[in-house]
Amino acid sequence: MLPREAQVEVDVNVLNDVTSTLEAYRLMADLIGANPDLGVRHKLDAHQRCEAIARRDAGEALVDIARTFGVSHTKIMRLTAVPTTV
Repeated sequence: MLPREAQVEVDVNVLNDVTSTLEAYRLMADLIGANPDLGVRHKLDAHQRCEAIARRDAGEALVDIARTFGVSHTKIMRLTAVPTTV
């Protein structure tokens, strides 16, 4: 994080403009070094999710798969759960 003296001044008009709220949040996120997409990041990327599903289908234990990726076994369980139809 930058010291207060080094922070970039944010244009007040941009922050007050209702139509540019998202741009203002992105600018503020960039100033503090946060992720500018403002979304929740996934714990596993698409390749890791596919690998976890394949390993579970092969019969590997949930805890072993979870330990490999540094997530909880419940995360792997939810990922590999078979969706039910109503």
